[in-house]
Amino acid sequence: MKFPRLLCLALLPAIAACRGHERPAPVESVRVSVPHEVLELDPHARNQLSAFSIVSQIFEPLVTTDATMQIQPCLASRWENPDPSTWVFHLRDGVRFHGGRLLDASDVVYSIDRLLTTPGLELTGYLPFLESAAALDPRTVRIRTTMPLAVLLNKLRFISIVPKGSTRSSLNAHADGTGAYRLAAWTPGKLLTVVRNDAYWGARPPLREVTFRLDRSPEQALGDLISGRSDLIQSNSRKLSTALKGADGYEVFRRTSIFVKYIGYDLGNDAPAGVSPLPNPFRNLLVRQAMNVAIDRRALVESLPYEANPATQLVPPFIFGFNPRIPPPAHDPGLARRLLAQAGFSEGIRAHFLTRKLFGDAARMVASQLRPVGIDLEVEALPDHEFFAIANAGRSVVHLSRFGCLTGDISDILDNVLHSLDPPRHFGIHNFVGYRNAEVDRDIEASAAMQGVNARRDALQRVEKRLMDDLVWIPLYVDDDDYAVDRRFVWHPRNDGLILASEIAPKN
Repeated sequence: MKFPRLLCLALLPAIAACRGHERPAPVESVRVSVPHEVLELDPHARNQLSAFSIVSQIFEPLVTTDATMQIQPCLASRWENPDPSTWVFHLRDGVRFHGGRLLDASDVVYSIDRLLTTPGLELTGYLPFLESAAALDPRTVRIRTTMPLAVLLNKLRFISIVPKGSTRSSLNAHADGTGAYRLAAWTPGKLLTVVRNDAYWGARPPLREVTFRLDRSPEQALGDLISGRSDLIQSNSRKLSTALKGADGYEVFRRTSIFVKYIGYDLGNDAPAGVSPLPNPFRNLLVRQAMNVAIDRRALVESLPYEANPATQLVPPFIFGFNPRIPPPAHDPGLARRLLAQAGFSEGIRAHFLTRKLFGDAARMVASQLRPVGIDLEVEALPDHEFFAIANAGRSVVHLSRFGCLTGDISDILDNVLHSLDPPRHFGIHNFVGYRNAEVDRDIEASAAMQGVNARRDALQRVEKRLMDDLVWIPLYVDDDDYAVDRRFVWHPRNDGLILASEIAPKN
């Protein structure tokens, strides 16, 4: 599969300072400003890029991915697949948790069992086909799946290993991982500082200390960089390059996001709060079709405060399962009005429109495009923890959010979001929209067992076509992630959007 081409824009060549024979002091720390809203450090709790990016400084999985999202060994040095439904992982020797205890197979088994049996842990959505985990000896773990699973390694990349006996409260009070950095200071939602783990099993991290400033808007992050409070920032804004033009000492990067921003709606409830008239108009396919053609995606992305491209299906083209045969919708407000009238809503629809504060601008622009055709959405932009509390409870009648397939495979969306909710089997963990389709469920599960790349791709593309025919979501756009880094440091963005402390190094 292809991943987005990295665009690196070097603003101006750095001017080398001449200080005679004086040797500059070594750079040992870096400060990073990111938009992530993170309120806890339990690595199994939240299936969000922001949470995973932060906890990945401290915790590690059996297997990981490099910057191009290719599988690499991590806590497991090697593995084999003795039969299609059995995997055997061999753990590295001498790996210690930050608290000092040696990692062994019982910690891996506990971590997996914890996800399979503890309600409310969102990372369980990566284990829908996992049957069991067992310790064969202190250094060997056997994992069995309910069927052959082509993407098991990609899924396990998101399963951090925690010490046996860990709980949500203990992990938030004392984040005891095996990673290259250990926790030094933590102000939930505001600041995280990690320091080098000098007992780390792998390569020694280049920097001694890394501080993350959290929940920084693009403007705040840019201010952090210019003022010298931060050395590396994510600032998704058209203003970034302009603001730094002519400034020595910075490098700017742009990378296409892996996340599709979309509109979702309540498809499972006839009389949800926050919509009129009833019964729920969004359960009517004609209404969803009207919304789809009423939105001018090109005008939307041109008016956003950051660079973006229109999205026409559930995943970007570089994700495995993208269906190039799905045509983009035509912008046709007249057709939208006729579809609403045909559906019986010629007098219009009013509804509450929930979004995350990250996407407040986009939600307001979408609402302004839908209002002329007769769909009046009242926008409310909330912090992440408030948004997800409402969405997880199924109380969002219409919402704008995003989802990205960090494994590079569309099954992330199919298993976690659009399969019918089935907690015992770990499906539909994020099915906010209440979509249920038994035929689609069967096709999703059947595709997971397919071993041939072409056959599996065809099956996934058929599922996506069915979901787009049903318009379970209205895809809107894929934006670009913009970063700037002080030239005293060497760093490049990853395809998965993670910023990892161990990948930041001083220039010399």
